[in-house]
Amino acid sequence: MEDYYGVDGVQSAASQLPTYNAAAGVRSYGSGAFAQFKMTPSWTTRTFIEYEHLTGAAGNSPVITARGSR
Repeated sequence: MEDYYGVDGVQSAASQLPTYNAAAGVRSYGSGAFAQFKMTPSWTTRTFIEYEHLTGAAGNSPVITARGSR
């Protein structure tokens, strides 16, 4: 969590974001769906869609709250 959502002193100075220590825990929850359609014996099309919502320390990170979306 710290690697992606934490902000140390050097990063804070460079980005103007406050320092933040991202504790361990649940990062996100969401759902997804996959569909496959075989058009011919040699041609298949596939699609995947996913929704993810950041929660806990990840969702509260200034990287997300100031520059992104949960």
